[in-house]
Amino acid sequence: MIDSFNNFYLHNTSKSKSIKLSTDEELKNFHTALKNIQPLDLKIVPIETSIFKNIHEYKIELYPDTLHKYDIDQYSDIVNKYLNKDWYKNIANIQIEPRNANRIHIDNINGILLGVGLGYKSYKAMINQLKYISSKNDATISAKKLWNYLLNDEKLYAAVTLDRVIVIDKQLTTKDINKILKTIKKQVKQTIVYDPQLRTLLS
Repeated sequence: MIDSFNNFYLHNTSKSKSIKLSTDEELKNFHTALKNIQPLDLKIVPIETSIFKNIHEYKIELYPDTLHKYDIDQYSDIVNKYLNKDWYKNIANIQIEPRNANRIHIDNINGILLGVGLGYKSYKAMINQLKYISSKNDATISAKKLWNYLLNDEKLYAAVTLDRVIVIDKQLTTKDINKILKTIKKQVKQTIVYDPQLRTLLS
């Protein structure tokens, strides 16, 4: 099921354009250090002044001790050259549509931070908090690639509709998952197809 969805979701996409990692050795080491960051190292900060109706906005930050834990703080030259001293306080912005099956959007990731998994880990952090998220097949190419990783994440259940993909935290009880699916069905008003593991759980 997941393979067939991947084919549907990634159909007619080409390679996304992103910054090429520099050959500079220090920058490569900086990226290597960033790859150690885990979803639990990310702080989700609500943006209270959102101008969007029916959308909840969040800022993704790194907990300050993460910089020392993974030796990221030793790359001050890279930070001074490509970022700013408070770069870790604004890794990305996330928008959630709670009345649209927690449809998620991500933006404002600095180009120098691309390619190290921070988008994927930001989504995992949001799943830890919200327990499920979704996306539609009109997402950007880079978002679809990110979702391909989520669909193959062993800690998540997956489900699809005609034009949407949904992932749900496997740590939830069956009762909680059924409540989530009931909410999603009311909002999307489409047939939902479950991955084999989720289908077995609900049977």
